[in-house]
Amino acid sequence: KFAAIVPSEIERINKIAESLLKFGRPVKPELTQVNLNSLLEEILQLLEGEARKSGVRFTTKFAELPEITGDAGQLNQAFLNIMLNAVQALSDAGKGGEVLVKTDVGEVVKMGPPKKTVPSIFVEITDTGPGIEPDKIKQLFDPFFTTKIKGTGMGLPITLKIVEEHKGSIKVKSQLGKGTTFLVTLPQQLEKV
Repeated sequence: KFAAIVPSEIERINKIAESLLKFGRPVKPELTQVNLNSLLEEILQLLEGEARKSGVRFTTKFAELPEITGDAGQLNQAFLNIMLNAVQALSDAGKGGEVLVKTDVGEVVKMGPPKKTVPSIFVEITDTGPGIEPDKIKQLFDPFFTTKIKGTGMGLPITLKIVEEHKGSIKVKSQLGKGTTFLVTLPQQLEKV
């Protein structure tokens, strides 16, 4: 029995250590032009098998987007974490469901001084899962906090760090029994530092 438990525990500890390193020493974004719709499509294809096994279907509503300045690898990691959480929330609930991925383009008003508008991209990821209790929403981005059966609690803190490195923001809305929405806002252009 002991021999069966040890390898999976070592793997779990390795994942936590790897997550801590990513969290503690974030790598500065390597900026290129990124097509966000293509990046999201790739993630959906990657998750298709796991989603199908759990009875989860993906729906997309992509607006025509300009390319944004960003680190494709880091943004991939951030959106993969959110979408994987959505699939796992539906899977853990055991009755399948839908994950809707929407993109849009617009502006964010930054209050000053001086007040200015920032051309931005919006990515909304909504699942029809069990939802998150209101008191737990505030903790979602805390290291080691997890509502999942399997998980290190580092996915969303890393996601938040990546989005903030890209000068963006994440908002979470959830209703128990109805589902959860993550709204990620990213500026279209990032100044190279």
